Amino acid sequence: MNTLLKSSFLLFFLFLSINCFCQDDGSVSEESSIAKASNVRIRSSAIMDREDEIFYGFKKDSKILIPFEYDELPSVLAPLMRAKKNQKYGIINSKNEIIVPFVYDALPYPLLDFMLVRMDEKEGLIDMKGRIIIPVEYQGVYKSPFEENIYIAVSEDKINEFDREGNMQKSDFIYFKNYQYKKIVSVGNNAGKYGIVDYQKKEIIPLVYDCPLESFRNIDGIYQWKTCVNQKYGVIDIDQKLILAFEYEDVKKVCFNNWFEIREGKNVGIINEEGETIVPIEYDETSPIAINRTGNRLVIVTKDDLRGVYHEARKVIIPLEYEYLKFMRHKFIKVGKGDEFGLFDLNGKLVLPCEFEEDIIFKNNTLTACRKLERKGKYSSDGQLVPAKKFQFQEQLGDYLVVASSNEAGAKKGLVDNVGNLIALPDYDSFRVQKFENLGYNFFIFEKEGKFAFSVDNLLSKIQVLNKFTYDNLAFGIYKKDGKKLIAKGHDLKDIIGYSLSPNRKERTYINIRVQEILIK
Repeated sequence: MNTLLKSSFLLFFLFLSINCFCQDDGSVSEESSIAKASNVRIRSSAIMDREDEIFYGFKKDSKILIPFEYDELPSVLAPLMRAKKNQKYGIINSKNEIIVPFVYDALPYPLLDFMLVRMDEKEGLIDMKGRIIIPVEYQGVYKSPFEENIYIAVSEDKINEFDREGNMQKSDFIYFKNYQYKKIVSVGNNAGKYGIVDYQKKEIIPLVYDCPLESFRNIDGIYQWKTCVNQKYGVIDIDQKLILAFEYEDVKKVCFNNWFEIREGKNVGIINEEGETIVPIEYDETSPIAINRTGNRLVIVTKDDLRGVYHEARKVIIPLEYEYLKFMRHKFIKVGKGDEFGLFDLNGKLVLPCEFEEDIIFKNNTLTACRKLERKGKYSSDGQLVPAKKFQFQEQLGDYLVVASSNEAGAKKGLVDNVGNLIALPDYDSFRVQKFENLGYNFFIFEKEGKFAFSVDNLLSKIQVLNKFTYDNLAFGIYKKDGKKLIAKGHDLKDIIGYSLSPNRKERTYINIRVQEILIK
């Protein structure tokens, strides 16, 4: 009985399945049998050929449904699918039959009843069967905002309108640009006049201007329109109020402060909505910069490959004399002449003169720069003239940069402070710096040929090595002398005591730094 019942249910479901998958003529529906059978979604997979290219196809179990020869396929098998082959798009069905040939550079996904396609930078319209509705020969194809089921095709010399059957008629317009967010259209008529109409073709700005109207939006979000009269450009608002007089060869909107870049001949400048000149019309190029952290509005100007900076207060803050100019972390303006660099702040105050290496570092609110030194007339500690050459940065040591005469291993080292002043010429093998904040002094230990010497400096003068290289090692401590004893943690410069360490670092010789007197051995 159980076996009979199971067989009956099986036959019943089989009957339902056959009816579900059959069409009126009794044939099996391709869509039903492949996409719906057993509710199983067949997913694409990929293989890699010998040249490491990846190709896509479909298979179920060991049976290949779509050969692995496509650059792109959808992830799930469907009755119609966009595919890519040899870098071109087309449409195939689930039997791998080509519905739309592989000739298009762009084809939408998912597929639609009518699809915009692109080929060789031209656009057209096709349907799902590949029938060409609008030839692929226009710069742009758009749905008409004026009538349903009508498309507007735009090229350089003509505008045509098409219905969904591909029937063409000449448009009333010679220019068309749809501003959907405002539900208005910038148009030009056959008389060569331009204006703005709404979706009912009612004139919002009369068609009386000589150039197409292009939209700007000012800092308050109000739309303005660039156009021309007698080949001179200006700016109006939607009520035709004049914002910028029709006096210029070209006008571009600047992204902040209601400024406009204007052009006369080869020169450009910047003016505001009130007609006030921010930058005179005498430069090759302008590059407005908004410094958000400070609220400053600055303009980089260029002429004959030299650069400078204007402030929004209509004043020059960096003169036009630099070959290199770049903003640095919204805090400085880095400038350069040849291979020498310097810094200005955002108000035009000179921070570093143009005498430094290119690698100027601003980190932890501190500037680090290495002065480009010719070193003419500077002498080493043994009285020899040092040849003119650049220093090579090696590492940062507290408030100082360790520099060397070259990047070669074993090159002698020197010290430069964080504004580029030479503290010690590169005559030494190594340095150590110990800073005592409460005294405002730095203590330097120099190594040369395995021996050590020391010096003290208050950062206001160049280091003088105060003793010969006689010590095996050196360190500093703050001690206070009390009779024959030394008490740790003194509080004055006279309490600074250095101590020399023996090679095994177990024996100390204490030395008075100021007079180099041995106190305790």
